[in-house]
Amino acid sequence: MSTRDDASLTARERAALATLEAVAAAEDPQLARRLRGAGRFRPIIHVPRIPVRAPSSWWAAPLVLVGLALVVASLSTTVVLGVVGAVITASGLRLAAGAIERRWMGDRSPD
Repeated sequence: MSTRDDASLTARERAALATLEAVAAAEDPQLARRLRGAGRFRPIIHVPRIPVRAPSSWWAAPLVLVGLALVVASLSTTVVLGVVGAVITASGLRLAAGAIERRWMGDRSPD
């Protein structure tokens, strides 16, 4: 709902567009805010890396397996066990993704 596009508009078209935007904003301010991009929650743009890394990327598969086993075990026990399993699984997947990324980027240095 903005005239910042690259299209060239005449003064009459700009005035008509401004009128339509004002009417839309008056009728439904929440919709107008969403269309402008002002969301209710701000997304996390950058998650900083944890400086301490595991000594080797071979830990990825065991971490994923143990985490998934904990998630499955939590189905018959407590939710806390499932949350711990999900965190362990996510860390294992992150290690695997880091190893794949290093191989694709050409960094062959040992972990």
